[in-house]
Amino acid sequence: MYTSDDDQPGKGLAALVYDPDRSWCRILEMELRRMGFSHIFLAKTAEECLLMIKGHQPDILLVHRDLKLIRFIRTHKSSPSPTLPIVLMSAVLGVNEIIEDRDAGVDEILAKPASANTFRKHVVEVLTHRREFIRANVYLGPDRRRRTDRHFPGADRRDED
Repeated sequence: MYTSDDDQPGKGLAALVYDPDRSWCRILEMELRRMGFSHIFLAKTAEECLLMIKGHQPDILLVHRDLKLIRFIRTHKSSPSPTLPIVLMSAVLGVNEIIEDRDAGVDEILAKPASANTFRKHVVEVLTHRREFIRANVYLGPDRRRRTDRHFPGADRRDED
C-alpha cells in the first residue's frame, strides 16, 4: 500500500475526498498530487462517496464530519470497504466531537483549516503507521489507543476481545 519514497508517500495510490466545500477539495487535491497520489476522486454527496468507494476502491478516504456516512462505511453489512483508512476533517473539534469521531472508527482527525504540513502528517500517519484494526461487538475500526503503557498494572483485555 505504501512506498518508501518520502517525497511522494502516496505514489501509486488512490484517494477519495468528500467535503461539501469545493475550494477546500481543490486545495486537498493539489496537496495529494504533490504527495504522489495517482488517482484522486472528489465526491459531492455521501451517496456519491459510497459509489466511488465501491467503484474505485481508494486507498484512503478524506471526509468532512459526516458520522452517519462513517458509521455506514465501518458497520453496515453492505459497506463497500469497512476497513478503508479514514481521515476526518472538521472545523468543529471539541472534546465531545473528538470522542464521537474516534468511536465512529476514524483513523485520524484533522482540524480545518490545516496547513499543508499538518495535512501531510495525518495522511502519512495513516499510510505508514496504521493502528491495528479492531472487530468487536460494539466497535469496528482502528485501535482507539495510540500507545501501549508497558507498566500498566491491570489485565490486558485486548486479548479477550
